[in-house]
Amino acid sequence: MHLNCGFLFKIQFLCFGLVAVLPWLMAPVFADGEDFDVNTIIGRSKSEIEELLGPPQSCKQTYQGSSCKYNFGYVEEIVFINHRSDWLMLSGFDQLPFDYRSVRQIGLTPTLPTVANPFRMHWDTYAGIAVVSMYGSGDYVSFIQVRAFTPR
Repeated sequence: MHLNCGFLFKIQFLCFGLVAVLPWLMAPVFADGEDFDVNTIIGRSKSEIEELLGPPQSCKQTYQGSSCKYNFGYVEEIVFINHRSDWLMLSGFDQLPFDYRSVRQIGLTPTLPTVANPFRMHWDTYAGIAVVSMYGSGDYVSFIQVRAFTPR
């Protein structure tokens, strides 16, 4: 019986190649902690968000819609209203200055806020988004809320 070692080598190489590439193919689109454009995650279905960010840690039904918790980059929570991502809670901005220009971190072009005080900046109708609110300690950003379509 003759065994073709070249053929076995090719199969072995192919198997190891698939094992190495498979986790990359299943990984979320955004790298954890990577800056992103918030517009890429608003208005999407749960399944589309799962393709981008990975599965949620948990979901529960609220009066607004389905609220899902994520532990991915800046995305902490997404509320799906009418089956699309509408309200976003973004956090984890280490040492990001509490300044209107810090919206660059989530892919928005800085403009002066509609309302500003030492602890909150608020924009109405920001680049096609219904409401953007940034909260901080006065020095650093604590979290950002984005309400894409439903303002309240």
